[in-house]
Amino acid sequence: MARMERHRLAEAEPELDGFLVARTRSDIDAERMPGFVQDYLGAILKDQG
Repeated sequence: MARMERHRLAEAEPELDGFLVARTRSDIDAERMPGFVQDYLGAILKDQG
């Protein structure tokens, strides 16, 4: 994750605000993540938390 953050910070105009590791369904932030991201993460994390 540190490598991704260094790359993001080196960009003149970063498109992303930052990175978040989602290991369980409880890590999904409905206020900050677009619906398609929530759906994708919900599907791949369906058996966890």
